Amino acid sequence: MPDIKIELLTPVHIGSGKDLMSNTEYLYFEDEQLLTVIDEQKVLQLIGEQNIDKWVNIIQNNKSLKEYLLQCKGDLEPADIEKRSMNVFGSGIAKHKTLKEQLHDGKQISFIPGSSIKGAIRTAVLSHYALQNPDLSKHSLKNHKGRYDAQVLEKKLFGENPNKDVFRFLQIGDAYFNYPTIATKAHILNSYYNNWHFKKESSHLVECIAQETDSEFRLKINTELLQKNNPVNKTDFLEMKQLFNIISQHTLRLLEKEKDFWQEDDNVQETAFENYMENINRLIEICKNCNEKETVLRIGFGSGWDFITGAWTKDFGIMGDNEYDRFVNIIRRNKNYDMSVPFPKTRKMDEDGDILGFIKLSLI
Repeated sequence: MPDIKIELLTPVHIGSGKDLMSNTEYLYFEDEQLLTVIDEQKVLQLIGEQNIDKWVNIIQNNKSLKEYLLQCKGDLEPADIEKRSMNVFGSGIAKHKTLKEQLHDGKQISFIPGSSIKGAIRTAVLSHYALQNPDLSKHSLKNHKGRYDAQVLEKKLFGENPNKDVFRFLQIGDAYFNYPTIATKAHILNSYYNNWHFKKESSHLVECIAQETDSEFRLKINTELLQKNNPVNKTDFLEMKQLFNIISQHTLRLLEKEKDFWQEDDNVQETAFENYMENINRLIEICKNCNEKETVLRIGFGSGWDFITGAWTKDFGIMGDNEYDRFVNIIRRNKNYDMSVPFPKTRKMDEDGDILGFIKLSLI
């Protein structure tokens, strides 16, 4: 069972599924530029059980909890009430009402679950074989109800049900990061009337595992179980060097498509975009310089439609123009967009143009 080193090339957010409420579940300490997730037990010790009603009243009436805590302890520090604290990157943090929480274990250690890594790997492998087999892909776009459904192709490539799916033989552990998290604002760059602008009121405050942190996780290909089941589906990718090569090709293909897209569209009015393109070029170079024991993958929040799906349906050998137009119209929920509007029509980045979700995997 090999160990895999995981390095964060950009910040990564894997959500817990919970949005923390400002003034209730977290506070912002502007002088320290720290966002503090509240430990209710510490707050209770600070204010005393006899003042629980005041605490509840402050929350119900949207009064300032921080001001009340300062009345209780004039030299209040984040450590006095924190479950955990994080450095803040970006302006206007105090205006946000919610924070998208990063996944943590019971000891407040952030982690990337193996299921998230495995899901991104599955997308890379599916895209690879979909593009290698355009005829098979072309006839596997819809389910028996006539709806577009990638599971039709997945069943043909990987197995007709979960018990026979070859990915069950790929076992990936969780990666734990014993580092403080950060809080950043994820802005939405949107195409609007042939120009690109940030949506003014649509940014998200997101807790992330920081860039340049690292960890390790275990990866096992259960060859014994694989031989017993003797699947008829493809299994050649269940070998480390082959798997890493497929992932690298997948990530590089999508990054280069993103670069090509922006080289054809210069109608961006935001200064952060220049840094965004520098990041795209940096990630392309990292991909190109990976050896056979290294690869780059994108996971988590902010990945975008192309990376989440692999964008293999965009290939002309799989969908013709008319078919693709119908497909995009359904994805857009039949909104009346002119087909000249690019798809996807948004990108997520922070106000400095930094991108979310890129990790580097290295076989130890």
